[in-house]
Amino acid sequence: MVVYHGVVKDNVVVLNENARLPDGVAVEIHVPIAPSLPDDRELLRTRGLLQDTTRASPAPLPAGIDRSPIPVRGQPLSEAIIAERR
Repeated sequence: MVVYHGVVKDNVVVLNENARLPDGVAVEIHVPIAPSLPDDRELLRTRGLLQDTTRASPAPLPAGIDRSPIPVRGQPLSEAIIAERR
């Protein structure tokens, strides 16, 4: 078996060498698989160029702390900001 190398241009394989293949000859093409995105990210992590962006969930509130909204008098803050900008 003879191995030729080439590139694809406009969906046609163009050989790098001056190979002359007879018309109608059967060929077999092996396409190398490009690394997937997760593998690329892992490579960047190992080189110290990327850090994990996942964040730990916040700690649960201690018992007895109420984080529900409280009523406030006056106009809503968003309306006050819009009025100031006019």
